[in-house]
Amino acid sequence: MNGIYAADHIPLAASDLTIGIGPLIAGIVVATLLVLAVVYGLRLLKRGDEGVSTPTECPDEPIVYEDGVRDDEALPRDGRRRLPHELQEHEDTHPADPNKRPTWSPGSSGGFGSGGPGHT
Repeated sequence: MNGIYAADHIPLAASDLTIGIGPLIAGIVVATLLVLAVVYGLRLLKRGDEGVSTPTECPDEPIVYEDGVRDDEALPRDGRRRLPHELQEHEDTHPADPNKRPTWSPGSSGGFGSGGPGHT
């Protein structure tokens, strides 16, 4: 039984060949389409068609950078936890005194993981 096959169970080498050639042909087709897309794009560039529009220049307006410190509004200190929707009435801030800048204690400032001792 091991060496004898029925007519409908004959192993075919063509199925293994088809499994290998199918992906090869699909890869060649995809690569060809990509090359054709690049060639088409280069032709459009040589013709001078505007494929991607550049942003229009703004009128001559000076670039202004704002720098300042804003004071926070004080929250009520009734010991109750505030939820985000309850903070909407306190979102307005007003400019702080420009001469009064926040100060830090020496040795206590620095980012997380900066190697400093932090608050000691």
